[in-house]
Amino acid sequence: MKSYLINLATRQDRLELATLSIKQLGLELVRIEAVLGRELEYPHPQFDESGYTIRQGRRRVDAEVGCYLSHLQAMETFLDSGDEFGIIVEDDVAFRDGARGAIDLALSYASGCK
Repeated sequence: MKSYLINLATRQDRLELATLSIKQLGLELVRIEAVLGRELEYPHPQFDESGYTIRQGRRRVDAEVGCYLSHLQAMETFLDSGDEFGIIVEDDVAFRDGARGAIDLALSYASGCK
């Protein structure tokens, strides 16, 4: 199973720490380049500004849009992989003791649902 790690290019330090945490679980790492919201141009084809304003009751926050688009990119990468399972995390992830057991338990339930 792969872990899709969302990481800004400027945050090598966070990439290194997250990589250690992910590798300790025995997961393969796929780095997803995070979208820097302040560098986006609007209107953006993957963002509905009026819908956002209606649902959130406020104007857009560029960092939130970048985060949303980063997660969308991670989901698309996972779906394109053809893998049945994956974990999407941000680069501040720090798995705790027992995380691998929780993942294995979740996978055991999933395999019984086919």
